[in-house]
Amino acid sequence: MLYSIFPPEIVFSEVNPIEAFPHGISQETQGSSHRPEVRERLEEVTIDGVRILAARSASGRARIVRLLSTDPAHYLDARFSPGGYV
Repeated sequence: MLYSIFPPEIVFSEVNPIEAFPHGISQETQGSSHRPEVRERLEEVTIDGVRILAARSASGRARIVRLLSTDPAHYLDARFSPGGYV
């Protein structure tokens, strides 16, 4: 079994993924054309002593993308669930 962030067309081809996608893979590249690509700025934020990675949209709202803490208890706290807003 092979798990990859790249589409099968890239994995099983002779193309170097770094050369094929120098700026990363967007939703459009992955074949999901029903969602428009939204540019968000990622930034590390500390809230109540917990480090998170948040995506700030053009409107200024910050959505939690990833929890960067190493404390397992922080992952059980619903305030820091990915997809939530801070």
